[in-house]
Amino acid sequence: MAFTSLFMPTGQATAISTSATTQELDPAGALIINLTSTTAADVATLPAPVKFSAKVKDSNDKFIEPKVCVGQLVKIVLATDGGSLDITTTDADGDAMTLTLAEANDEILLVATASGYAILNNSGVAIS
Repeated sequence: MAFTSLFMPTGQATAISTSATTQELDPAGALIINLTSTTAADVATLPAPVKFSAKVKDSNDKFIEPKVCVGQLVKIVLATDGGSLDITTTDADGDAMTLTLAEANDEILLVATASGYAILNNSGVAIS
């Protein structure tokens, strides 16, 4: 897989609490998404990567669109374990992929591609 460029977000880590209701995980311009699972079986999705020429910021200097750009690095960490968390997305080939984080400090580093996400590093995350 060849990359023409990588996009390294400059924002601080984003903290998100997940639940049994599916929500989209928005990095909000940060490299790291620190997750807190709140139920025994939380669910979430990752935004579809978008090719871009410029990112738009809000009045607080946070990126608002697109949420994830092709080439962007995204690191997901289960910071607080309240139960397992399944994140559905697509892999670099465009096929469905589920990431399951079950223990505190499970983490995965992804890079956004035109078709989904490629895994660069994985520590404790089950992939199906």
